[in-house]
Amino acid sequence: MGEADSNTDDRFMQLLTQNQRRLLAFIAGMTPSLGDAEDVLQEINMALWKKRELYDWDQGFLQWAFGFAWIEIRRFRDRHSAKHLWASDAVLESLAAAYPRETGVREQRLDALAGCIDKLFTDERLLINDFYARQQSAKALAESTGRSVRNVYKLLTKTRQRLRECVERSLAQRSRPV
Repeated sequence: MGEADSNTDDRFMQLLTQNQRRLLAFIAGMTPSLGDAEDVLQEINMALWKKRELYDWDQGFLQWAFGFAWIEIRRFRDRHSAKHLWASDAVLESLAAAYPRETGVREQRLDALAGCIDKLFTDERLLINDFYARQQSAKALAESTGRSVRNVYKLLTKTRQRLRECVERSLAQRSRPV
């Protein structure tokens, strides 16, 4: 492999890495769980890497990757259709078609949310992470933190409200003319 091939591979890997969150968001909207979405993402990453030489550098990477994602989502659904309830092809196609148009707005909201999560107190950030990313139940969180289930729900509600307000403020600041 020559230096040009290595540079191209490096550029491709950079694009792939930069777009992981967008790909995961796209997949998560069409799979039954975050765990399933992460499994599909790994399959897509492998498929994209194997087909990297076919990528047209004049084309948008994300649109190209979404095409692979759509294929892998359908394959995953076919392999796991007995395990989960899935939407019909028509619904999935509608979601897939709508997603790229909404990506810019969604990305702005995700970026704002990430910044707002960073501003949370440590215990709030851990609670949000455990509840949403690790998908722990309120009961499990209550047991692990020594709180009541009711208290966990109250803290989640309060924290979600703070995040919502922070995201809205952040988006409003971005849309102001300079």
